[in-house]
Amino acid sequence: MLDRFVGGGARRRMAGSLCVVAGAAVLASVGASQASASEVATRSYLSKEGTFVVPANVSSIEVVAVGGAGGFNARSVSGGRGARVTATLAVTSGETLYVHVGGEGASATVAGHAGAGGGASDVRTLPVSEGLVPDPRLIVAGGGGGAGGQGPNGTFGPGSGGGNAGESGESTVAGFGGEPGTQTEGGEGGQGECGGGSANPSGENGALEIGGIGGHCTRGEIYGGNGGAGYYGGGGGGAGGPTSVTKEGAAGGGGGSSLVPAGGTLTGAGSTPPQVTISYVQPPNAPAVITGTASNVIRDSATVAGSVNPEDSEVTSCVFEYGETEAYGQTAACTPSPGSGIAPVSVSASLAGLTPATPYHYRVAATNANGTSFGADRTFTTTPHDPPTVISLSPTAGITSGGTSVTITGSEFYEVASVRFGSANAASYTVNSPESITAVSPPGSGIVDVTVATASGTSALNTGDKFTYVAPPVITHVSPAAGPEGGGTKVTINGSGLSGATAVTFGGNAASFVVNSDSTIVATSPAGVGAVDIAVSKPVGGTTSPTSADRFTYEVAAPPEYGRCIKVPIGAGRFSSATCTTLGGEKKYEWYPAFGSNPLLKKHFTIKIKVGTEAVLQTVGGHIVTCKGESGTGEYTGNRTVGDVKLTFTGCHLGTLGNCQSSGAGEGEVVTATLSGELGVIKASTEGTAKNLVGTDLKPAGAEAFAAFVCAGSTTVSVTGSVIGEVKRNAMTTLGTLKYLQAKGVQKPTRFVGGEEDDLLSSFAEATPEHSGLNLSAVVGTEEKVEVSSIY
Repeated sequence: MLDRFVGGGARRRMAGSLCVVAGAAVLASVGASQASASEVATRSYLSKEGTFVVPANVSSIEVVAVGGAGGFNARSVSGGRGARVTATLAVTSGETLYVHVGGEGASATVAGHAGAGGGASDVRTLPVSEGLVPDPRLIVAGGGGGAGGQGPNGTFGPGSGGGNAGESGESTVAGFGGEPGTQTEGGEGGQGECGGGSANPSGENGALEIGGIGGHCTRGEIYGGNGGAGYYGGGGGGAGGPTSVTKEGAAGGGGGSSLVPAGGTLTGAGSTPPQVTISYVQPPNAPAVITGTASNVIRDSATVAGSVNPEDSEVTSCVFEYGETEAYGQTAACTPSPGSGIAPVSVSASLAGLTPATPYHYRVAATNANGTSFGADRTFTTTPHDPPTVISLSPTAGITSGGTSVTITGSEFYEVASVRFGSANAASYTVNSPESITAVSPPGSGIVDVTVATASGTSALNTGDKFTYVAPPVITHVSPAAGPEGGGTKVTINGSGLSGATAVTFGGNAASFVVNSDSTIVATSPAGVGAVDIAVSKPVGGTTSPTSADRFTYEVAAPPEYGRCIKVPIGAGRFSSATCTTLGGEKKYEWYPAFGSNPLLKKHFTIKIKVGTEAVLQTVGGHIVTCKGESGTGEYTGNRTVGDVKLTFTGCHLGTLGNCQSSGAGEGEVVTATLSGELGVIKASTEGTAKNLVGTDLKPAGAEAFAAFVCAGSTTVSVTGSVIGEVKRNAMTTLGTLKYLQAKGVQKPTRFVGGEEDDLLSSFAEATPEHSGLNLSAVVGTEEKVEVSSIY
């Protein structure tokens, strides 16, 4: 609660005008900006109005307010003195208080005029311009009243002095002094009497903050003293004029009231001029910080600077806060650390990962044991990105229908707005990084530039952005459109877009090929079966789509057969050749299957080793049995089969270990089991079945081994499986040939075209059977001319 005291005022009427009197502006401060421990800081105000911002960590201040004294009259009679009020006020850090210092009342210089009232000094929470509703004043020191005027010459008495703050003005026989202001209203004006009918001899009452105006006798121009200003102003003094009875004179103005906070003191100002002094205990300081300017600002980084005064206490944290708003959100450490000195240290930080063309806020923040300080907010704006650049493409070409996935390598791929192939937008694209984009080509043709557009512009055209549209390969015709299952057919592939082909397949099986032109490829068919599509592939352009035009049919090789080519009347046959291999012509030959349907034909044949040759059985493990001779017999049992075949090898021996012989045979003789045989195609010719290679597969007719014998008296040998040997074909003769071939124990061939593997295995001394092969060149003799035909 505030105690209320009487004080003085500061306004007077002079020559018909209203004047406000105050002292010159002076501010003195003993601060503690570099204080390392608690100190008392004092700020004195002598000016009319000033401000005081409560420092950090300060919660109370001591205020001494001194009001102004009233002015002298023209006869040097002094006005009243102001008040001195001392009090302690509770405050909040950062709060702004407004200090108003009242001036001393002006002294009169013209005979008959009074002194002005002294001004009040106060501290308030709002500027003076905001008025007194509600009243913002916290402490007020009232001003003294001004001295009353005197007569025009020395024959009359002088005017009386004004009242001190909180006192009535002095009076004379011609008038009464003004009353002091109170805590609820202004002081009453003094009484006066003027001779000769002069008007307004009494002074006006004081009002809120304003002193009253002294009375005025027009006869003799005598003025009562003005009241002093204060919480409420004092009343103006009354004036007296010359009469036949009284002498001229005027009373002084009353003093203004003061506002003294609870616990404060009120005394007279004495000779102290009007002023306000504020003292407070300055605690140890948090760091003093200043946010500096930003430099090296580019699209994604900047350097920010500032200064930090540690205020003689170790700085434990120093950062630059930054972000796109004043909420900041990100920090960067100061460099260097400010340390613990008492002088400002220049600090900076590099900010990275910023967004181009974007305003940023930043400030410096530092903490020591006494608190945290924040610098002022400052801003910078990053520069925009450079236009994008396309450096290279992978791949650099694709098919005209589009759909090629292209990796675009370059720079500045930020906020990509479009990717174009020539004038067409990419079918789709994905920005992988600022240096990479994956785009899918749209349909197009020819050579086009691939460009990337962003908010910063479009990539400039260069040699690295070229993309070539390539027509896909197309097959329009293949010739021939058929071939044997064994492969080897030379096939001419006709079409378009064939140049650059890297693969040709027949039903998915790779073929060898030669590209002759963009419209022609010659490929050699691999082995296969059935009807298949021929496909041409190339890295750029893809693979041909299957159509009826690319169809190739694998023909089953006709099984060979035994028979006779017989001359018939012209036109009665189908063939023009005596071997029944050429159709047409005079058609005077006809083919008759051999023995299955003609019981009258002689079916027996002989087999005898060719003169000058040896028969050799060899295993992959290196066992070799050599025989000097061979003979045998058999008979034709069907169009494609033989039976009752038995072979006897003579002069047989196992290396240098000794002779070999079968059970019951003569020395050096090896006799096979009863064998049966079947014709088949060893190798299909690409030039037609007439040139197919034909062979006979001999195998045991029953379950016994192909041959069994003993070598060197103790080494048992068991041969199982079968062998395929080539026979003479397409010739009517009584002497054919039979050839069995092997290399290092591997039979050649091991199967017929389209058939299963047909192995010959040998076991020596009951060891694990090994792959074996037989070398034998024999002559087949028949009782009648017989032909092995390859075209059936």
